[in-house]
Amino acid sequence: MIKKCIFFVLLLPGCLLSLLLHNDAMGFTREQLETFGANIEFIVQATPRYVWGGSSSIERGLDCSGAIYLAAKWAGMPVTRTTSLRMSAGLDGWVGNDIIDANARARLDLMFWTLKDHRPNGHVGVLLDRDHVAHASSTQGHATISPLEGVLREKLTAIRRLLGAEQ
Repeated sequence: MIKKCIFFVLLLPGCLLSLLLHNDAMGFTREQLETFGANIEFIVQATPRYVWGGSSSIERGLDCSGAIYLAAKWAGMPVTRTTSLRMSAGLDGWVGNDIIDANARARLDLMFWTLKDHRPNGHVGVLLDRDHVAHASSTQGHATISPLEGVLREKLTAIRRLLGAEQ
């Protein structure tokens, strides 16, 4: 019994490390990223209501990270449902690169905001074009497209470019 447990403990970290490195190295395919973008636009046009923790369907409602997760899931991207904070750190399959200069932002970048001091990077959206972001807004009560101005420009705390396999 002890030998099996030791073998399992020694084997497991290596397997996990291998899987993590494999996922980071590959990134997402161009097709997955293009489909992800189309899915985000579809979700926003459907204007699902904002529901904290929602991530399973447009009909049931979505929160900000749930809308992004659902678009990625439909695109076949190997990510898991998580919080915007974990997405901003590249965890749970959300591989990418941090963009330091906000002027270098590009379509489909994940945008993160700290709207409440106790929730760093607590809100997330997807940049659709240079100056518009798709997000599920608790203030507006539904998924929407908003101009990148006012609070969304002032409280922007991180930008993450999803890693493409070709990059």
